Amino acid sequence: MLSDDELDEVLDKAHQVLVVIVRRTPLPPSLTERLLLLLRLTFPEWDISYEHRPGKVEWFGTLKRDLSSQMREAGAVRTLRCPSGTRLATELTQQMAILAQFDEKR
Repeated sequence: MLSDDELDEVLDKAHQVLVVIVRRTPLPPSLTERLLLLLRLTFPEWDISYEHRPGKVEWFGTLKRDLSSQMREAGAVRTLRCPSGTRLATELTQQMAILAQFDEKR
């Protein structure tokens, strides 16, 4: 597991990357489409989509790689389902922190 300082470092780096992407990317007109594009650029290891349901939009993220049993034990998941794009961004950031532990071991 990452320490609080290590997690803060991962989140700070993600924020820096996000700011650069936002500045360089022409955004589509819809706020939902803007968020979708932003999430896809920020989290390229995930297939990200949303689905309109009666009265709401549901967001999905599916990891493009396989997970080891150790990754699952650490809390990594292959699929996320969230009630909003901002909640999905939070969940994806947490997943990124979990998976980073294993990327460092390679």
